Amino acid sequence: MSLLLILLVGEGTFAVLKSPWFEIKNVIVQGRKLVAQEFVAKSTRIPEKSNIFTFPTRSLADRLRPNPIIEKVTVSRRFPDALVVRITERRAYSVLSTQGEFYEVDAAGIPFRTVASSDPKLPVLSCEVPQAIVLGKPIGAAAFHTATHCLRLARQLKEFPVGKITVDRNNDLCLNVQGGLLIRLGQPQQLQDKLNKAQRTIQLVPDLEYIDVTCPGAPALKPKQTDGNPS
Repeated sequence: MSLLLILLVGEGTFAVLKSPWFEIKNVIVQGRKLVAQEFVAKSTRIPEKSNIFTFPTRSLADRLRPNPIIEKVTVSRRFPDALVVRITERRAYSVLSTQGEFYEVDAAGIPFRTVASSDPKLPVLSCEVPQAIVLGKPIGAAAFHTATHCLRLARQLKEFPVGKITVDRNNDLCLNVQGGLLIRLGQPQQLQDKLNKAQRTIQLVPDLEYIDVTCPGAPALKPKQTDGNPS
């Protein structure tokens, strides 16, 4: 009886593995927006008559992961004859401007694609990055991390819809608020105090053109001009 049972199980398994009913006929891709369709189609191509039970789903994920736009990818089976590929793409947190190039960067500081120009909806981080930018790899430049830290702090304050943050060769920071206001922050020390001081100044003195909080204890400011004369 045991031998008969083993034979029946073996025959059943063989039938399942050879049945055209379980041959993969469709690969369903979900979540793709930025990743090129041609890349996805090539990476998810599978041999004919592949069986859904035995096909190594990890191989599809491994082919897709090198694309820097893709943050995460999973592959699952949908019986009887389909695979489902779920792609999570990186989301742009800012745009890095360096050496005449623009790169969309996610919240983890990873550049994932080049763009022709900055998106007006995204803050621009302008700084020198001496090493080559490798898409999909974190940026190690200190100036970039300084700009990113400043952006995170500024985004906590409603008065600072950041348009651009510049870090110069001396590591001095300038923040451009959408609408034209320029805030000089100087060196990255005491950034939180400097931004808080700038916030209070904006609340007390509206319509400013320029604030200098390089020394947070003694801020300097310049109101906007009206009719060609200082207000």
